[in-house]
Amino acid sequence: MGIEYSIIAMDDSVTQDIVLNAFSPYCTKKDDEEYLLDYGDEVYEDMIICNHCTLYLSFKESSKDIIESIEIIKPSDHPALEKAIFLLIHEHPMFIAGPDFPLMTANKKCMDLLKVKDIETYEDTELVSSFDEFSNLLTSYE
Repeated sequence: MGIEYSIIAMDDSVTQDIVLNAFSPYCTKKDDEEYLLDYGDEVYEDMIICNHCTLYLSFKESSKDIIESIEIIKPSDHPALEKAIFLLIHEHPMFIAGPDFPLMTANKKCMDLLKVKDIETYEDTELVSSFDEFSNLLTSYE
């Protein structure tokens, strides 16, 4: 997994509750904008793999409930993290950016908004049609 993922909202429809529900029950609040995502430790070839990462929420200036973007620092490769991210970019006009894979969304409205607001980002964003396609793109660039 990459060192940081950014998930950007294209409209005001994504609330803090929506984001926290997507990452539940793995999410623990550290402060108003920072959360720990803990997917538990695993043993692999006599090594302990720590499946945790940090989630930062950025809010719209006009509302402390509307999400502008999400940063995931040092993302874990736990499947539940991938599923939560896919849920957000599928059900809401959001896209994900990272250093090791193309920009992606699974939401047609997101593509429509990008086409109007940012044609360059629109042209660089892939519309994925399934979780499997998303997961394959996410991991194939590592």
